[in-house]
Parts: sequence; C-alpha cells; structure tokens
Amino acid sequence: NVQAILVTRGGGSLEDLWAFNEMAVAQAIRDSRIPVVAAIGHETDVTLAELVADLRAATPTQAVMHMVPDHAAIDQQLAACWGSIRAALREGIRLVASDLEGLARRPALRDPRAALQSYRERTDALARTLRASARARLMRSERCLHLATARLERHRPAAVHARREERLRALEARLGRSVSERIARAGDAVDALHRELHAVGPMQVLARGFSVTTGPDGRVLRSARDASPGDELVTRLAESSLRSRVVVDAQGPGQPKQSSSQGHAPPARRQPGKRRPSPATDRDQMDLF
Repeated sequence: NVQAILVTRGGGSLEDLWAFNEMAVAQAIRDSRIPVVAAIGHETDVTLAELVADLRAATPTQAVMHMVPDHAAIDQQLAACWGSIRAALREGIRLVASDLEGLARRPALRDPRAALQSYRERTDALARTLRASARARLMRSERCLHLATARLERHRPAAVHARREERLRALEARLGRSVSERIARAGDAVDALHRELHAVGPMQVLARGFSVTTGPDGRVLRSARDASPGDELVTRLAESSLRSRVVVDAQGPGQPKQSSSQGHAPPARRQPGKRRPSPATDRDQMDLF
C-alpha cells in the first residue's frame, strides 16, 4: 500500500552525495513502478537520482509538502476551480442566449416565407435578365449569320462567275463599240484617202485631156529623143489608146516625127499651154497601166 517513495539526504560534500550518482541507484529509481520524489543535498546540488526521479524537491521539507499537501488549501483550490467553471458556464450560456436572440431577430428566421419571397424575387429578376440576354445574344448571332450568309452568297462561285461574266460582257460591248468606232474612223480615213488618190490619180489626169505615150518596151516617153525612127508607140488617152510609128521629121535632123497613127480613136490634140510632165525620180507611176 505504498503510494510514494521519498529519496532524501541533507547537505554534504560531493563524496557524501556520490552514492546518488551510482548507476544502480539511478536504474532502480527509473524502474520503480511507485512514484519517486527526490530531495538530495542543497538546492544547488544536482545528482542522477534527482534527474531520473518523478519529482525533484529543493529540500526534504518541500518534498514532504508536495507529498502530503494541506487539505484546506486543496479545498480552497477546488472551490476556486468550481467557481471559475460556473462563471465560464454562465458566460457561455449568456453568449449562447445572446446569439439565439440575435438569430431570432433575423428576418429569415423570424419569417422564413419573407426570406423565400425575397429570394424568389431575385430569382425571377435573374431569370428575366437571363432571358433578355439570351434573346439579345440570339439576335446578334442571327445578324452575324445573315451577314456571313450574304458574304458567302457574294463569294459563291456562281455569283462570282455571274459578276465576272457581266463584267466581261460590259468589256466586250465597250470593246465592240471601240472597234466599231475605230473601224468607222479608219473607213472615213480610207474614203478620204481614196478621194484624194482618185483626185490626183492618172485616170483623172487623163480625163482632163492629157495623154501618156509608151515605147516598144513599155516605158513612158518623156522626150522625143527617147524614141527612134520606126518605133511603134502607144498613146494612152482617157477613153482609149492610139498606136503610131515614128518617122524622120524633115524639119530638122535627128528629130523624130510621129506618123501613121493607128488605134481606136483619133489622135489627141495637144491643148495650148499644156506642159510636159517632169521626169520622175522615183518609181514610174505609169507602170499601173
């Protein structure tokens, strides 16, 4: 029935206290199942037995006080602890009551239907906002879809081909008009050149009473010295031609004379003031005949 073991000794020298530093003593105190209180030497002395003991006291008297406390003091401590517990309980109950009163004053707990009505109104407002946002989003999506459809229709191969074909037709019509205008202008220019050429052509010269005489070799005679006696000459008139042969003129030596005319018309008479055409330096225009 031993409840505690007190290991103690009064003050002494280090040699007097050395027994409490033995390993066997320290091991016994450590292995003891009964609580051990150590109070060895003075307060400044420290031994291994004190270090392994369950409780260390500075003096033997203090060790006895720890082992046999005052019942009156314990009663006072218990009373103080019980008072503290009751005060804590009352404060906790008061705080809980205050919290309950605060919760009771809240609208949600005082009238749950009102709180539900408030949430219902907020839910309805959110639903209306969501529906409006969905409709607006749907309208924007439809507009985007219409724009994309129109753009796709414009870029559709058939539409592009139709626009290009229309553009090509317009260019073709414009080109046709331009070509027609160019042809018309060129025709007018050709007609003007034809009229000028007709006005200055050899036939028009012949129509005004002039004639052209060619030798046996077909070259145009521009001087009497170009013909020899006996040459057969051809004189071209406006309507027909005459053939004649060259004879010697008795009026002067070396001057040939045209005689024995033959042809389809009488010999042309030289008009007064008629000038002999000047020799050509380029290609003979009368080669056209």
